[in-house]
Amino acid sequence: MADLDVRQINPVTGAPPTTRIADAASLNSVVKKIVERDLGSAPSQLQAAAMNDKIRARNLVGIVGFAAGGVAMGAGLTVLLWPDRPTSLAVTSALGAATLTVRTSAW
Repeated sequence: MADLDVRQINPVTGAPPTTRIADAASLNSVVKKIVERDLGSAPSQLQAAAMNDKIRARNLVGIVGFAAGGVAMGAGLTVLLWPDRPTSLAVTSALGAATLTVRTSAW
């Protein structure tokens, strides 16, 4: 079991976080069932190679989904933080220092 941090203890009841232990146990059982379903009891080399191909495909789908989510988040932040008025950027650099100045102007 992982170390227990003081910040994880419930300040009202003083109880340790049982949900993390329960979540880890349920996750372990779910993963075990998936592996048993996909692999069976004793996989051969051919079955292991097929399972590795499935894992690679699922990892690729996860990476693509994560990248798409990052792009969507970046676009959302850009729209959210875009200035209402026209702006100009000025970058000044000197030895050991750089300055970025944002100037907004009225319409």
